[in-house]
Amino acid sequence: MNLSAMNLSASTAPLYRAPVGSLATGSRSGRAGFSLVEVVIAVGIAAFCLVVMLGLIPTGLSTNKDSSGETAAANIARNIFSDLRATAKTNSTSSLCGITFPSGASPEISTNYWDDAGATNSTNSILTKYRSTVTVTSNSSPVMTVSLLITWPHTAATNTAPGRYEVMTAVDRRFP
Repeated sequence: MNLSAMNLSASTAPLYRAPVGSLATGSRSGRAGFSLVEVVIAVGIAAFCLVVMLGLIPTGLSTNKDSSGETAAANIARNIFSDLRATAKTNSTSSLCGITFPSGASPEISTNYWDDAGATNSTNSILTKYRSTVTVTSNSSPVMTVSLLITWPHTAATNTAPGRYEVMTAVDRRFP
């Protein structure tokens, strides 16, 4: 065969023939990317998840608020009980909270107002948030029963307050 005829046939013949169903032939099976339906479904799932997450935020904030209120009330209760236990037998009133111990059979009820930091306040202070009602009952022995109710906000009635912390303990006054 002639060399010039061979070069001519090589230049006119395709060097590479694409397989059937490939990108070169226009088939969709070999293309990269997502279809519009797939994108819409993915965006829908993402939007649903986002709405669910946004719906949980108010619940989390409410739980956090309740938890911080209960923690502050527990700290106030601890301060009150520490004050009662630290009061000498000879005193009829506690030094920190001014809680009166009963001298007879009738219970003594004391009310105090507190701020977020656990410090006592007056009823009309702008910082007042909690109200504590302490009922001290004298038993036949020197052991006294102390019932403590802490409610918040301080302006709410004790039986309808949204925040409520109730606890009871005994205080032994035999020792000075």
